[in-house]
Amino acid sequence: MADKLIGFEDKAKVYMNSNPEFMPGFLPLSEVTNDRELRGPMSMIFTAVSALTYTLDDTYLKLNSEIHKGNLAYYNTVREAASGGLPGAKAIYEDTQKHFPGAPTKAQRKLKAAEAAEEAAAGR
Repeated sequence: MADKLIGFEDKAKVYMNSNPEFMPGFLPLSEVTNDRELRGPMSMIFTAVSALTYTLDDTYLKLNSEIHKGNLAYYNTVREAASGGLPGAKAIYEDTQKHFPGAPTKAQRKLKAAEAAEEAAAGR
C-alpha cells in the first residue's frame, strides 16, 4: 500500500507499538489499545441502534401524521355539523377553531396597520 494511503491512525498505531518511549505519561498504551479493540464491537452496536432509531423516528412521524389526519377529519365533521345547526357541535367547533386562525381578514389587516401607525406616532 502506498505510504500516502496509510491513514494517520494506522501510522500512529504502528509508531506507538514500535516506539512506546514517546507515549505521553498521561496516556498508557494499554488504554489506547483497549479503545481501539472496543471500537469494532461498538461500531456494530452503533450501526444497529442507528438503524433502529431511524425506523422508530419514521414510524413516530407517520403515527403523528395519522393522528393529525384523524383530528382534522373530526374537526371538519364538527364544522359541518355546526353549520347545519346540530346540537353540541357549535361549542366544539368554536373551541377547536382557535387552532386554525387562517389568514387575517381585510378589516383585521386594516386595524393592525392603524395600531402600528399609532404606535409609531407615539414613539416620535
